[in-house]
Amino acid sequence: LRSESFVYALGHWVAEAPDGVTITRPGAGAVRVRAEVLHASLAGLSEHPPRFSLEGQGLTFTPEAGARPFPLASAQGLQFHLRQGPDDEGGLFVSLTGGRPLSPPPGLGGDPQGGLDFNLELILSKAHALVGPDWSTAGRAWSAAGGTARLRRGSISSGRTTVTLSSPQPMTTGTDGRLRGALQGDLSLTPPAGTAPAAAAPPAATPAPPLPGRVGCEFRGGRALVGGRPIATAPRLY
Repeated sequence: LRSESFVYALGHWVAEAPDGVTITRPGAGAVRVRAEVLHASLAGLSEHPPRFSLEGQGLTFTPEAGARPFPLASAQGLQFHLRQGPDDEGGLFVSLTGGRPLSPPPGLGGDPQGGLDFNLELILSKAHALVGPDWSTAGRAWSAAGGTARLRRGSISSGRTTVTLSSPQPMTTGTDGRLRGALQGDLSLTPPAGTAPAAAAPPAATPAPPLPGRVGCEFRGGRALVGGRPIATAPRLY
């Protein structure tokens, strides 16, 4: 990891990882991340939250020996940003483009060989409580102060299917840092690029796309549930 700061602006740091990084997952093992570009910046240390940005391009994710599989094999681009906002609010922004999941996202009916795009913008209340020597400690302090997360906008796209996300009520977090609350998703299908001949039928192995409509997802007990059935772990903020 290489990092630097100007002597006249010691509160603003930039860093890059030319040889990639290793992500430690408690209970799941480590994942090696390599990228064509992987850099970050940190500034505004007196702000809540501080200004932090992470950008990656041409990423690959490889679990180390004995580690559990990682949901993504690769991604074209990744961005993560933290920003201070007005009225004691903070913003968390995540964007993933050209992701290659190991399996289609549940409920999207996507092609396993298709890409995955993901965008999320969370607005956090009581941002002043995001204080601590590390992100986990700050997150627990924020949760104890009654901080909530509101989904301003979000979407997941796989193949022709796009789910636009919204939160009917502000969400909270549990002691494990995972979201609690509910999300609504509006499904839509992109029209095919062209009309196939009448005699041409789709291969039997091609998964049928879901019908447009609205689905609900509830985060409870550390799990994400759709129709009362668990499909994955709930997103973890800290």
